[in-house]
Amino acid sequence: MEDIIEINGVKYRKIEEEQKPTGWERAETYHILWNDGTGIAENFAVFDGNDKLDNGRYKVGMYFSNIELAKNMTRAVSLFLRMNRFAAENQKTKIDLFDPKCDVFIIDYKNYTCCDFSAIAVCPVSDIISPFQVYFDSRETAEAAIEEFREDLIWYFTEFENTMRF
Repeated sequence: MEDIIEINGVKYRKIEEEQKPTGWERAETYHILWNDGTGIAENFAVFDGNDKLDNGRYKVGMYFSNIELAKNMTRAVSLFLRMNRFAAENQKTKIDLFDPKCDVFIIDYKNYTCCDFSAIAVCPVSDIISPFQVYFDSRETAEAAIEEFREDLIWYFTEFENTMRF
């Protein structure tokens, strides 16, 4: 696509590079977040049209033009929800991120490129609230969650991609 733009009386042609799709674009057919109970969705319905339901799915972010991205996002969202349930079911004390006396832990991934070492780790946190972070009230509960979700956590930290552009 080519446009003419003018800067200080001089006309320039603006040439936009065509970018590879992200997998989030509107499309004639699309896939939605779906989970068949295994944690990894393999059966996706493909929908056509541009009706109210389609627009609603797009608006809330459950609309993918690329099936691989739909699978990635379904697995990531499922992991997040299952880990939150695990944290809630095993929680013994109230979590208050702004109380310095309250112990709060997260699961993190450390990748030390200097020494070719990586590990999933439990880290204490305080006064930081991040979107889509799962908080645990004890180091032991976070460590148990690592064991419970190890395979999905390794996938998430090492393979998960939220775009198909690259």
